[in-house]
Amino acid sequence: MLYADDSALFVSGRDVSEIEGNLSVELESVSEWLIENKLSLHLGKTESILFASKRRLRKASTINVVCNGNNIVSKSNVTYLGVTLDQSLTGDAIATKVITKCANKLKFLYRNTRNFNLKTKKLLVSALIQCHYDYSCSSWYSGTSKGLKGRLQTMQNKIVRYMLNAPPRFHIGFNEFKMVGILPVQYRVDQLKFGHMFNIINGSAPEYMSSNIISVNTLHSHMTRGSLFSCIIPRVGGSGITSFFYTGIKIWNSLPDRLKKPTSKMLFKKKVKRYLWDKFEKQSGDVFVQ
Repeated sequence: MLYADDSALFVSGRDVSEIEGNLSVELESVSEWLIENKLSLHLGKTESILFASKRRLRKASTINVVCNGNNIVSKSNVTYLGVTLDQSLTGDAIATKVITKCANKLKFLYRNTRNFNLKTKKLLVSALIQCHYDYSCSSWYSGTSKGLKGRLQTMQNKIVRYMLNAPPRFHIGFNEFKMVGILPVQYRVDQLKFGHMFNIINGSAPEYMSSNIISVNTLHSHMTRGSLFSCIIPRVGGSGITSFFYTGIKIWNSLPDRLKKPTSKMLFKKKVKRYLWDKFEKQSGDVFVQ
């Protein structure tokens, strides 16, 4: 996988030694190609990581990759395109980093924006903090542990208190979120997933995403109850149940058909946001008091 000057090699297999051998061969091939094209591979910045289930990682958690006689450092987590990936791909490493970044940015805002009004604070929070919550959350949030999801929400509550000039233990509920115009973390993640699914269903998403999603209507010549605009939920196990292709389809199928009908992207986003606000209001209470 290549994005600008950030490259990644992926090798899969059931045996660690097989993965090590194949990855070493592929890496040396890349190195040779670079040399032939008057480029070089910085082995000092090259890292390797073994992705597997927690059960398999207990047997082997590192891999020994060699390139041109140099051992490549094996890490328990790596950062690629701004996302921190741990070996079991749980999302916990990303969530922890997001919380740290947001805490630092919030301290900065408290020090420098004492006289700013609500509108200015909302702009600053959107530009400096909310972006960390949103970035690739459709892929990592579902795999995050319950404890870290709670910490993410607690941090967002602090952000809302900052925008409202509220004291540290001030109750944060539906009305407060509505005032600042920010959905709670879970609802915001769902909102972004709905947007991705809309693009996929309507053919405006990359092919690698749409190829994994099958509409119910392509398999049946007649409409069955509840199947309008729905998709086939894939049969997965283990960490697969936290992937976007599983969680995204599940929440898409739960969306009322009246909202899934083909329409403009802008209108769809407005309807979905209104739907999520209504859902939050019905399910609100003391859930977000932390």
